[in-house]
Amino acid sequence: MADYMTIGPALAVGGNKVEMLQTGKILVTNPEGKTKTLTQDEFKKQVVKNADKIQSGEDFEFKKDRKALKITGLVLGAAALVTGVIYRKDIMKFLTKLSKRNKNKNTFAEEKNIRTVFSNERPKQNNYLEEKTARTTLALKEQIIANDANFKIDYIEKLKKNEKGAVHHNKQNMYEKLFNSNVD
Repeated sequence: MADYMTIGPALAVGGNKVEMLQTGKILVTNPEGKTKTLTQDEFKKQVVKNADKIQSGEDFEFKKDRKALKITGLVLGAAALVTGVIYRKDIMKFLTKLSKRNKNKNTFAEEKNIRTVFSNERPKQNNYLEEKTARTTLALKEQIIANDANFKIDYIEKLKKNEKGAVHHNKQNMYEKLFNSNVD
C-alpha cells in the first residue's frame, strides 16, 4: 500500500482515473477497476497517441509500451536461429540419440489392457515365462548338440582303436602264416 500513496487529486482522462504516486510514477485505473503503473514517459506517449480521443471525450485504455520486450524477443529469436543453423549437425545427432532412447522404452508398461484404435490388438508385452521357456529350450538344444558331438568323437575314437587292433591282428596272422608256412 505504501507504493500507491498518491500526491494530489485524481484526474479523469479518457474514462480512466489517473493519480500521481510518491515514487514519481502514475497510477491509471480503468473503468473495470484494473490498475496499471506507468512511468511519466510512458504516460506522455499514451496521452500524445490518444490526444484526438481525449479532445472528443471518448474512452480509451492506457497501454504499457512493450517495445523493449519485443526487441528483446526478436534478438533472442534471431540468436536461437543462428545457433540452430551453426550447430544443426550436433542438434540432429542429439535428437536422433534421444529418439532412439525413447524407442527402446516400453511405452505400454503401465497400460496393460489397452487396445489400439485401428486394429483391436493388444500391445505386445514381455512375458517372463515365455522368456524363461525360450532360454530353457535354447539351453537344451545346446546340450543336445554338445552330447551329439561328444558321442561322435567317442565313436570315431573307438573306430580308430578297432582299426589299429584289426591292423595289428592282421599283421600277426600274416606273420604266423609266413613263418608257419616256411617251417613245414
